[in-house]
Amino acid sequence: MMESQKSRYKLSIFLILGMMTLIHPQPAKAANECIRINKKESMIAVVERINRQQTWLYVINEQTGRPERFYAPRGYLKELEPGDRVRIYYICGSQTLLSVRHMTPVEFDAEASNRGYIMGGPK
Repeated sequence: MMESQKSRYKLSIFLILGMMTLIHPQPAKAANECIRINKKESMIAVVERINRQQTWLYVINEQTGRPERFYAPRGYLKELEPGDRVRIYYICGSQTLLSVRHMTPVEFDAEASNRGYIMGGPK
């Protein structure tokens, strides 16, 4: 009888912990918070500022709202200006930029189903 109660107790604890992990959503990851290191990732961001001398690109991640910083080869920063909306491809676990692409400008229309933004409209 005692062994049966212990096994039921362990099972109930296991089920409670399992349900808790399903209920709580995982937070969005930053560029340097990766599950698999050296994996190629992408994000949509807005260019905050550019350090052309040291080739650093500072952006605000559109999905999380957090600032990110990437090292970029010199040629990648020529056509970028602060305020540009871009898709960034980078190596997960490092701050190395693989490529930057301008996003196609989309007119904001509150009635449209696809506004071209991940989280809400322009701020």
